[in-house]
Amino acid sequence: MVDRGLFERIGKSYRCRACDNDIGDAIDALAHVMAHHYDVVNKLLSGRSIPSARGINEIVDELANLFSSGNPDAVRHTVKALVRAILDVLNTRGSISMLMLARELNENDDYRPLVDSLTTGGMRAERVVAVIIEAMARHGIVRVSGGVVKLNE
Repeated sequence: MVDRGLFERIGKSYRCRACDNDIGDAIDALAHVMAHHYDVVNKLLSGRSIPSARGINEIVDELANLFSSGNPDAVRHTVKALVRAILDVLNTRGSISMLMLARELNENDDYRPLVDSLTTGGMRAERVVAVIIEAMARHGIVRVSGGVVKLNE
């Protein structure tokens, strides 16, 4: 899992690159991945790479500045939750149209308030999702083809 980029070795302990947490020894790392990142293990075994916490944080910083240039910290947690939600949907479905992705997030009771908080002025939920997807694509996390989004392999 270190060779595939999920963990980083720091002395005798490990850091999870998916959630940027210090884990402990090898047994703790195995327990952590089985409890929190089983989907990531499936991807690693299938040869797909996973986005690092640093890569996700770069996207979140970029989007937070875009959505609220005067106070990016005010929306950073919202943007990060939506980026993670999009990754969860793509991990589950494999691929989805941007319109269906926006609809799925907008119909989910957990994510609708997040999307709504970023829909200001003339920017509708579909555009908020599209802006997030565009940033994720620029950073190589997702690929968009004909309006269909999928994780970049």
